Amino acid sequence: MHSHRDVFTGTSPAVWLLLLSIPLLSACGTGPDEASIEEDSSNQSLSGITCVTFRRGVNGTVADTTIASLTPNANFGSLQLNVDYLNPILLTSRQEALLRFDLSSIPANVTVNSATLQLFAVAQLNAVTVHAATAAWDEFTVTFNSFNQQFNPTVRATIPPAALSVRNVNVTGLVSDWVSGSLANNGFLLDTAATAVSIPSIFYSGESTDVGNRPGLEVCYTPPECAQTNGQCGGTGWSGPTCCQGGFTCTYLTDLYSQCLPG
Repeated sequence: MHSHRDVFTGTSPAVWLLLLSIPLLSACGTGPDEASIEEDSSNQSLSGITCVTFRRGVNGTVADTTIASLTPNANFGSLQLNVDYLNPILLTSRQEALLRFDLSSIPANVTVNSATLQLFAVAQLNAVTVHAATAAWDEFTVTFNSFNQQFNPTVRATIPPAALSVRNVNVTGLVSDWVSGSLANNGFLLDTAATAVSIPSIFYSGESTDVGNRPGLEVCYTPPECAQTNGQCGGTGWSGPTCCQGGFTCTYLTDLYSQCLPG
């Protein structure tokens, strides 16, 4: 569990009202078309490296939502993604965003060469940190209380401030852990680096009507080398490839020898 230290600030009521008056943009996805993320289709392969982009409405299953401490039992799965920290005069509020991409379509034993989280920032005046969520959650039922701050405090990436622009974030290490199975894929948690009053960072969610503005995750990977036709693919003490080239199956023959034979 990860907790934050509350910081008392002497923010005046006028400033507090100004902060609260910032419109929470709806998820209808209006915005400058020229700044939209270029829509990416399915798999692309180059020099043995396969790249695939996961994005709601394009490829794969994607979940995203905001959780808010001020309304700890409310769910915001159908709204945009907000990240902020507000602490004016005895009232503390924190909003965090959760995102999860289903990566089960990526083959086993691949090497992840790169992974890039793609977000469209409507407004972002503070740095946003990326963490690994450590508990399962559902987009349309999770709340601040039910999630209970179950994320790893280690910062896996930082998104610098920007507005009305695409944010490309290197998350290769974390995604590699998910694909290898060394870490359960419970998704990303976005938090703010601010420790005092911060103006909300707002990102388009999967509900944006502009598909290109929805959160995306591009993963590029190299498949494992596979044994040649009729070659060895297993057996006691075998340290070589355990998969077979197209049309062949690794077939058990003895404890000491498995061979790539026609499937």
